[in-house]
Amino acid sequence: MPKNKSNVNVQVFNEVTHSDMDDEKALKVIRRLAKKDFKPRTGLAGRNWEGKVVIEFGCGAGLKLLQYGLRGANTIGLDGSPMAIKRATRYAALLELEEVAFIECRLEAADEALKDFPKADLVICSGVIHHVHEWREMLSHIANTLKPDGMLYLTWGDWTLHLSGFNIKNQISYRLGWNLQSRMSIGKFLFGWWDKKRNSTNIDWDSFYADLYAAYYIPISRGKMVAELNKNNLRVVSSNPANTIAQVLEQPSVQSSQTRKARWVRRLARYRMIRPLLDFAVTAKWYLLEPTHKPRVISAQRMHLE
Repeated sequence: MPKNKSNVNVQVFNEVTHSDMDDEKALKVIRRLAKKDFKPRTGLAGRNWEGKVVIEFGCGAGLKLLQYGLRGANTIGLDGSPMAIKRATRYAALLELEEVAFIECRLEAADEALKDFPKADLVICSGVIHHVHEWREMLSHIANTLKPDGMLYLTWGDWTLHLSGFNIKNQISYRLGWNLQSRMSIGKFLFGWWDKKRNSTNIDWDSFYADLYAAYYIPISRGKMVAELNKNNLRVVSSNPANTIAQVLEQPSVQSSQTRKARWVRRLARYRMIRPLLDFAVTAKWYLLEPTHKPRVISAQRMHLE
């Protein structure tokens, strides 16, 4: 098994197009995303992106990034796959976007690649960091890329959620297989019946299964991620799903709820000695009782250096 998983993953996404779909469908996805907004608790909702700098680490074909170009942002995408960069460049041309740049590079070397570009108001790293062997180094590059007060929107497959189901299936398929095709076949045979309903955008099936089973997902917990964010002067603004009782109680639906359960939780949370038990209960709930395979989502803000 190769030691550097980034090498494996770049090869996978070079051989099998990630999120493969025809151009017309891809442009519809980008335009649809451009009409959506972040959720209120992320600290990113309602912002005007006109003239702002948005950089995506691991941009793939640009489906998430180019929506900001349609909103007037200057967009920069980085990806290790030349195939992905080629597709993203084509989509930008079809959308007639001018303030856009795509850079083919390893994400662990992003500082050098971005040295002549402006600092970012927003960095997106969605469903990518768990593919990067030196993910801690990549986080430091993200921090260096952000302006003071700039925001990071980060998602990944946190193994401490949902019975570790997603990560376990990936590990089994990866370790039983010996190349891209064998891992796809093993994963499809063992788990395809379970996961196929997740292909909500109807991407090509080889593309779908290669992402799930042939690419390697590095197990990263929320605790490890938050520790690294703090080391890089990135303050967590929101984490979803909630990881503490305080975060649960901040949710409007819980604040307004008058059920007996909600009232008791609010009362118990007042006692400092009981809070660790309630925090553990929240974490256990998301691990044991919510097997939905959703990613961990964190938004974080770059703090001013003193």
